Amino acid sequence: MKRILGLALIASALTACSSTEEVAKADCAFPDKSEAPSWYCEKATSTAQPSYFYLGSSSLKAEPSTQERLAVANATVKLSQELDSSITSLVNEREQINTSAGVSVSKKFVEISSTLMTDTKLTGVRQYESAVDESGQIWVLVGISQADYLDIKQRVIAQSIEDLQQQPLTDAEQTEVFSLKSLLN
Repeated sequence: MKRILGLALIASALTACSSTEEVAKADCAFPDKSEAPSWYCEKATSTAQPSYFYLGSSSLKAEPSTQERLAVANATVKLSQELDSSITSLVNEREQINTSAGVSVSKKFVEISSTLMTDTKLTGVRQYESAVDESGQIWVLVGISQADYLDIKQRVIAQSIEDLQQQPLTDAEQTEVFSLKSLLN
């Protein structure tokens, strides 16, 4: 009886182990439900320095190198959009705008920085990983070091302030522009 009970426990333990493996595999899957590498789900990989990571994909049926370049471009656009959003949030958090001059300057600043972000070359971006899912879609993980990310952000803020100062501004707006310099570290 003890032997049968022992065999039953071993069998249930083996079943539990195999179920655990299936759950672990199912936890990380591409949208087409095929198994994905851990970097896809974690949106990160190991690097020597703190970094920000972005996923990109391309389903265009083209040469693999073209498809991969498109996926990298897709991820880089996401990085650019996040930088733009981060700058906008920074301005909105800092402002707590109570004056019409502050509202006017903030709107102009956000417009200028968004345009600059679109035109800025993102230096320091590199591709870390790539994989193809079962449907043929390529997925890439690109990253940028925290230092490069902050450098780009500071350059866009500085250039936005400089461009804003070139515009005709009231005295109150000039005061608001001067206060934006506090965003520079």
